[in-house]
Amino acid sequence: MKIRNGYASVFVLIHAFSVFLLATGLFFKISALKKSVLSDSEYVLKSEEMQNIIHEFLKQSTFSDFYEREFKKDNVLLKIKSLNTKVNPNFLDDDYLTVFTDARDFDPFKRKNAEGSFYDFSEIKTEADYSEFFSNLPSVNINLCNQTLLEEFMKIMKTEPLFILEKITNMRKKKQQIQNEDFLEEILGLYHDALFPFLNCVPPVDVRYADEKILKKIMQVEKFGTKNALLYEELLSLRNQGGNIEPQFLKLLSRFDSKAVKLLGCRTYFWKITAFNERFSVSETVYVPQIQGGHKYLIEKKAGKNE
Repeated sequence: MKIRNGYASVFVLIHAFSVFLLATGLFFKISALKKSVLSDSEYVLKSEEMQNIIHEFLKQSTFSDFYEREFKKDNVLLKIKSLNTKVNPNFLDDDYLTVFTDARDFDPFKRKNAEGSFYDFSEIKTEADYSEFFSNLPSVNINLCNQTLLEEFMKIMKTEPLFILEKITNMRKKKQQIQNEDFLEEILGLYHDALFPFLNCVPPVDVRYADEKILKKIMQVEKFGTKNALLYEELLSLRNQGGNIEPQFLKLLSRFDSKAVKLLGCRTYFWKITAFNERFSVSETVYVPQIQGGHKYLIEKKAGKNE
């Protein structure tokens, strides 16, 4: 009887221990689930809070507020970054594509453009690294673009490209440029709202923030020699002094190199604004128009948890 009682006691202990383990496991699962729910809830609240801070900045900001910087607002760090620092090769006409590509790589890029097919430049296998020059930002300068790809782009945007392309062709024959947003709106007509700001007339590269390598490439210092080299050095000197670079500098460049000056500008139109703390971040890509106080266009919005 004692032995049986002993077995019974052991059985009871094992059963109790199993129940304890089960209860403990269940407790930890519930705790983890609760933490996950709280974490997700906090994420939603913080994301909304940071998004509101970005929207408030956009609402109250003026032209002069858009320059690369970081600052704190309500315990959230805001980072303002220029996206006009590279070019999208899909939308460069052959004359401009030659500026960036090595001679041995030009044909693969040109062939893709001739086919009217968009591509990720990083997928084209070359010895050269084009990541310093090329971006996938969908910014299409109407004065520089490849017309075949422009037509495909317009079809994707569900617009009728033929009459617009005819206008562009006639202007190019006359060596005319679309210089401002009012003229661009006139050219695009009914399709302006569908295509703008992805299709625009602004220089793709801001000389104030672009990497020195792309500036050197655009100004083709090694190809054109002394005049461009001196202007390139002057440009770097102005940047290092931290002062604003005035359009007059680019007018000086246009006397020697009309191709380069069409790629370069003295301001940014596409900006990435990121709000973040230790755990979460929200970013918005916006287009800030030439017109002071004009409507700002939202291009992309992202939110996530920091690793």
